[in-house]
Amino acid sequence: MTRLLSSTLSLACLAGLAACQEQKPATTYTDLEAGFSLEVPAGWDATLGYGDVRLLLREPGSNSAVRVAIMWDRPTTDGPSDMQAYRQFRTRRLGYFGKQHELIREQQSAMNSHLPEAYEVEYTYTIGPGHAVHSRSWLVHADSGGYTMTLSAPPEEFAKHNPAWDRVQRSFQLK
Repeated sequence: MTRLLSSTLSLACLAGLAACQEQKPATTYTDLEAGFSLEVPAGWDATLGYGDVRLLLREPGSNSAVRVAIMWDRPTTDGPSDMQAYRQFRTRRLGYFGKQHELIREQQSAMNSHLPEAYEVEYTYTIGPGHAVHSRSWLVHADSGGYTMTLSAPPEEFAKHNPAWDRVQRSFQLK
């Protein structure tokens, strides 16, 4: 019986290798200063921030444009005071409204069960001749500051990475 179960599980993993890989344990990353945590998919590279980017996640072996960037804008007395002001602030910083950017959609939406009030923006842009990028950004405004999670990949690879990105997005929590 044990052999049969083991063989059945092995066949199921071979038949659905991607699904079995998705089940690998993730590690939890917590940024105490910025006040958030999220799951980093097993095997992914995590690079600590530079500038307003707090964390950069990359899938090993993937195109360098395939990434998740978490940005944190510290609360300031003259900074964005609510979601609408933060969205306008980040829109200027992200620049998706420029000539080389094409807006696909933008909407107020829940980022996950922990963050019911977020703003989602999906767009494409170019970073040089023949280098198109498809991105989806989630914006969250809180007392602890503004947070932007941007998922990016070449347009032809975007859908392939959605399962892992969805997992990161669902795990994002403010502390």
